[in-house]
Amino acid sequence: MKKISFTLMIILLMITVAACSSNEMEGPKKVEVNIQLPEEISINEETSLKVKVFQGDTDVTDADEVNFEIWKNDSEKKVK
Repeated sequence: MKKISFTLMIILLMITVAACSSNEMEGPKKVEVNIQLPEEISINEETSLKVKVFQGDTDVTDADEVNFEIWKNDSEKKVK
């Protein structure tokens, strides 16, 4: 009887320790993008678009690529 109660006490202790341990895993922080546009964009002229990419409080300096999709205002189709 003492063996059974000792075994149950150990199992209960293990469950309690496992439940109280702080193994909260955070997922990856989402990537944020800040598009920096010029004040005025002229038609049929080349314009530079700059993007600042960061994740949390850290700047992302090694992004493999950044894609832009240009759409006409109030349009459901992409501009080709």
